[in-house]
Amino acid sequence: MANFPIDPASFLPGQYEIIDVDGRPQQCRYHLSSPVPRKYEDVSLVSIDLALHAGTPFAHTRALLQNYFTQELGFRLETIHRCPIASAFIRLDSPSDRDWLIDQSPHNVNGITLSFQCHNAGINHRHDEYNRECWLMILAFPLDLWDLDHLKGAIKDFASLLVWDKATSNYGRVIIKVKLTDLNKVPYSCVVSSTYGSESWARYHVDPKTKQLTVDPAVKEFEEIVEEEIVASHGSQGSSSQGSTAAT
Repeated sequence: MANFPIDPASFLPGQYEIIDVDGRPQQCRYHLSSPVPRKYEDVSLVSIDLALHAGTPFAHTRALLQNYFTQELGFRLETIHRCPIASAFIRLDSPSDRDWLIDQSPHNVNGITLSFQCHNAGINHRHDEYNRECWLMILAFPLDLWDLDHLKGAIKDFASLLVWDKATSNYGRVIIKVKLTDLNKVPYSCVVSSTYGSESWARYHVDPKTKQLTVDPAVKEFEEIVEEEIVASHGSQGSSSQGSTAAT
């Protein structure tokens, strides 16, 4: 997923300034483990025809929208905010009015075109499906962090936790089943840090049977042993679900 163009200058508060830092990562991922309640169904993005409205101060944008809503539509606007991915955010006092604006888009206002979208359907919205499952082995994961919340946090940038197989996990390795978009998103390692300044290292490894990631030579022999242990362990467990914890 590519980044989208944004000019942050107009959003800076007070006397702050933007500092460019080399080597920053392009993106991170925050995985939602449960459905998000809809609390802003009365909020819309407004996009104004840039060919006619480029460079216009936001005060003019606000005045244009207020006049259109109050004088021509008779709708009540709760608030208008700057928007980094459109011309403005607006909030009405009625979700049905918001949906009518979207259904009737585009709107022509004295030669200027206004288009309305759901607040979560702007240029930053993409279809991103977790469509692949795999087993993941994490080596040397800190023992004090052995719980579901920490495991979810360790992989949240690239995967969603499905099952923690405690029967095949031991102090040296954690075996988990995850859902992800692509195996090449799995990093080689993860730095575990805290606000107290301590840090430790853990390693990720896709199940060796997939053969889709380059195996680090330093741990290749260990992985082969682990693979044999996992196969033997699964063979002896049969259909028993004891020793596994499903993520919720």
